[in-house]
Amino acid sequence: MSRRRTVLTRPTRYLAAALCLTAAACTQGSSSPRALTAADFTPGSCRAAAPGVLALRTAVRTLPTKPRVPTQTLADLTAAQAQLKAPGSGTDAVSRAALDLFQQAGYVRLLAVGNSYDPTYGARLGRAVERFITTCTTAPQPSGSPSSAG
Repeated sequence: MSRRRTVLTRPTRYLAAALCLTAAACTQGSSSPRALTAADFTPGSCRAAAPGVLALRTAVRTLPTKPRVPTQTLADLTAAQAQLKAPGSGTDAVSRAALDLFQQAGYVRLLAVGNSYDPTYGARLGRAVERFITTCTTAPQPSGSPSSAG
């Protein structure tokens, strides 16, 4: 049994080196986006809902693509949902959207506890959270409701 040795030709070496340098140059100047904070949200109902929405965003990102939801993720969803209770009491469009997120999070939790979780609902909740964040962190704030998009 003979061993084959892979020999790179000179042009292949140059190409490999160029690719490595290009990759290093492209990633050197870029940094990961700064994490959102409540201060990034528009003052008023958006900012009031921000802590719960950001906590919900973190919890949703840990939802599995399988029917079983880990205990810690369920606890994180519960804590995020509890933070959303207060801003959901208003009557403006943003407060109603926060209440909608509260209800969707509750539905996902019920499905998880009942061993009926479907990743489709987690993905839907994630899209609703991102729409809310986009609406509340984009200036000027649109006159429409973040919940009307879905």
